[in-house]
Amino acid sequence: MIESAPLSTNTHIENLKQQLRQNKLEQLEYVILAHADNWMINQLKEAFVDNSIVVIAMPQSSWQMAESQMNELMGWLLNNLNFARVLLVGHSQGGTPSNNMQVCGSGQVDAATTANGTTNRVSSILDRVKYAQACIKQNEKHFVQQLDCLKSLPSIQQHVFRNQQIVQGLFYRAEGGVFCHYDSATCEFQALIAEN
Repeated sequence: MIESAPLSTNTHIENLKQQLRQNKLEQLEYVILAHADNWMINQLKEAFVDNSIVVIAMPQSSWQMAESQMNELMGWLLNNLNFARVLLVGHSQGGTPSNNMQVCGSGQVDAATTANGTTNRVSSILDRVKYAQACIKQNEKHFVQQLDCLKSLPSIQQHVFRNQQIVQGLFYRAEGGVFCHYDSATCEFQALIAEN
C-alpha cells in the first residue's frame, strides 16, 4: 500500500501518486524523469515494456533537479516505494532554462547581404547549422548538470553511500533517433545502438 506523504503541495509527488493509482503499481523497477516529448516517451515505454515503470514528464527547459521539491520527490520515492533505478532522460532539442527553446535551430538567422545586394544563402544555412549544433551542445551540458544535481540530492546520496547506484542518464539525439547512455566516468555519451 502506498502511504500518504505530508508533502501534499509537491506537484511531482501528487502526479506520481495519481499515476501509481491509475496503473495500480506498488512496486517499480524504474522511475523515469523525462523531457516531455510524446514520441520519445512512447519509445521509452516500448523499450521498457517488460518492466514496471512510471514516467514523470517535465519540459527539459524547466528542469531544476537541485530544487527542494525534487529532493522531496526522491525522498518520498525512496521511503514509500520499492524501486531499482531512477532514469533521467534528456533530449537534444529539449531546451534549457536560459534559452527556453522548444526546437533548436528554429530561431531566425539573418542572411548576409553581399556587395551586389544578393543574399548569401550559403552563409545563412551554415549559420543555422552552427546555431543548431550550439543548441545541442548547450542541451547536453544542461542535461549533465541536471544529472549531477539529481545524483547529489541528499535523499539519493543516502543510497549511494550504501553502494547502491540508483541514478542513470539517457540522452535522446533527435537528429539521428538514437538514445545515448551518459557515462559519468568518461564524461561521454555512448550510443546504445550504432548511429547511421
